[in-house]
Formats: sequence, structure tokens, C-alpha cells
Amino acid sequence: MIAEPTADLLAGDAPWPDDAESPAAGDATLQRSAGLYRVNWPGMALEFRALDTSGHAVYALAVAHAGDRVLPETSLNLTNDKARQALAVAIERLRPGPDWRARVDDAARLVLGAYREGEPAVDLAELPQAIASEPWLVAPLLVRDEPTILYGDGGTHKSRTALLLAGTVAAGRSLALGIEAPTLAGCVIYADWEQTARVARDRLADLCDGRPPSGVVYVRCARPFVHEAERLGRIAMDSGAVLLVLDSVGFGLAGSGNDDDVAASYFRELRGLGLSSLLIHHTPKTGDPTRPFGSAYWTNGARLAWQMQATAGTARDCALVTLTCRKRNDGPLLSPKGLSYTFADGRVSAFLGDAAPPDDADMDRTAGNLRHLIRRALNGRPRTVAELSTELDAKPSSVRTVLNRYPDTFTHGEGGQWEVRA
Repeated sequence: MIAEPTADLLAGDAPWPDDAESPAAGDATLQRSAGLYRVNWPGMALEFRALDTSGHAVYALAVAHAGDRVLPETSLNLTNDKARQALAVAIERLRPGPDWRARVDDAARLVLGAYREGEPAVDLAELPQAIASEPWLVAPLLVRDEPTILYGDGGTHKSRTALLLAGTVAAGRSLALGIEAPTLAGCVIYADWEQTARVARDRLADLCDGRPPSGVVYVRCARPFVHEAERLGRIAMDSGAVLLVLDSVGFGLAGSGNDDDVAASYFRELRGLGLSSLLIHHTPKTGDPTRPFGSAYWTNGARLAWQMQATAGTARDCALVTLTCRKRNDGPLLSPKGLSYTFADGRVSAFLGDAAPPDDADMDRTAGNLRHLIRRALNGRPRTVAELSTELDAKPSSVRTVLNRYPDTFTHGEGGQWEVRA
């Protein structure tokens, strides 16, 4: 009789010949994410992680899922025949019936092949052209299949903006004027090192008229991201996630954010997940405020970088933020954006527009945000420039500039009053 799997037995040193025969993989499918390999059959899966090479042997930590029963994680030498047989016997006791020896061999062969070969080499000329010149996930703030970084001082509504984008992808529709519907809708993983699930849920609900969309999966993280990546990869496999939000970078580091190796390791793990991603980061207390805190790799590793800055002169019920594009890999830098959050009756409405030119000293707030405020103030109530200036606590010259800049939105009526164009 073969004994229960043990560390010594499963790590046996008899090699598996490269030319050994094995049954066809059949209906087995292989998933791979951030160092995690999962081989699936109907109602059963084998997971392998922490693969490591010692001589000709390849070791892994293996977990078997048979229906609702799970074989405890154990060390396994994938290249050893005796070790694979012992694992098959243990699984047989969980779920008798199938030829587990053949399945374990199939799984080992699939995983070893993927581990040794890596991603296949491709001829760039044979790849299909992208549908658009830049594959947006949510235009104009979030690129698809690549990392986007959003950074700024505390109190610049970075987490709220991350939840706004997460909700947009999960809902499959725009949740704010000026932000387009996603090009790909689906589950979003919100990996959080800062707040709580309740806070995140309430903030998302406020942005969605009290009804947050399903599909934003909140994951409270306590370990550095490089150690959480495997768990997040497993959740991504199970949920079919299309976006990963990391809030925030600094709290999820395994070392100093100034260390280039720490930043490079972070992006290597992120790349292994194969998801679109949004990184939330902070700016340094000293040094260049236009760059995220730490190593230059935080900017270099992202494909799109937005700096968030609070705007002075904000009304009590409105938060105004300027987003400045500091890096864009696929084209020229985007024009600055003005993002406003209006708080009323326990709900939050968002609006994204073009910001005022940086040399326009008469504009105390972004033109896009002020346009939104003026439009809200004029909703069914014509106003003069003076009345708008008093109500919005804005300079008359700024109000007049916005009214004249957007003739498609505002029209000048009798008595010097302005109203929204029908």
C-alpha cells in the first residue's frame, strides 16, 4: 500500500524521463496567473504554486480540489513518478472513480511545459491590429491591458476616483459625465491596504444613487502586494476579473518605495496577473511634486500616469480636482482634465471636463468643473453673471469666460441673464 503523501515522499528524487508516455490531457484546461498554475476538469482542479528548480527537478506546492473537498497543500516534485503516484492515491480517497494517476500526470506535464517554455514567441507581423490606436478600458483615464497610475497628495479623492472607475467597468456603463462607458465590462478586484469594505461600499453606493453595481470584489490586503499577488490571481481566475485596482501602492510594498528593485518586482508580479490595472499612489513630501513618491520605476512601469491636485476656491458641496497627464506611452500627453464631485442629499455626482489652460490666471478653478457648476445653477433658473458669481463664490471674470467659451451649452437672454441652451 502506498502511504499518505509526505514532504519526503512527494519530493522524491527519481527523475521523470523527458520521453515518458502520458495519457492525453483530454478535457483538462490550464490557467496561469502570477506564478499560480491551475489545471481544471469538470468538478475538480489541481493547483500548483511556488515552482522552483533544483537540478533537473521542479518542485511545487500542490492543492487538490475535488468537488467541495480540498486536499491540504503539500510539497510535490513534479518530475518524480513516485511523488505523482502518491498524490493521485491521496486524491482518490477524496473522490474515487476517475483515473487520478493519469490526471496528475497530465497536470504535471501541462504545468511543466508552461513553466519551462514561458509565453510563446510571436511574429509581430502576424498579430491582428488593435481596434483603435490606443486601447482604452475607460477613456480618457484608464488604458486597457496595461498599468495606469493615479497619484497625488492626501485628500485629492484618489480612492473615490478609483471606485468611480471600478464601478464604471463593473456596471458596463458611464457613471459620470465626461467619462466614457468601458470598452470591456466585467468583474473588478479592489485590493485595499487602507480603508475597509464598508467604507468602500458606501463610497461606491454614493456614486451610483445608492445602488452599487455588482461585480466590484473587495479584497482586504495585509501583506505586501508581491506576497498577495498569488491570492489575487486566484480570485481573478475564479471571478473572471478584467481590472485590478491597487489602493494604495505605498502601503503594499515589501521595502522602500525609493528602491528600484522593489518597484521593478512590483511590476513583474503585476504583469504576471495579465489584467488591466489601476495603481493608486502618493506624492513625496519633498522633491518633485509632479512625480509619484519613490523610484522612477513607478512612472516608468505605468503606461499612463495622472497627477491629481486639489483646486482652490472649492464650494462647500463640491470638490474640484485637476488631473494632469504626466506620461502616456501611446501618443502625446493628454490635455489637463477637471474632475468635480458634487455632494448633495447623501449622493455624489461626478463630472469630467477639460481644465483651463495653465496660463489663464483669471480662472481660479478648472473650466470644465466651473462649467458643470454653472449648468447646475442655471437648471430652470436664468441668472446674471453677478448672481452666478455670488452663488458659486467664483470671480465674475471666470464665470463670464466659461459662459462665452461654451456657446453650445449656454445662451445669453434678456436682461443680461444666462440660461442653458435647449
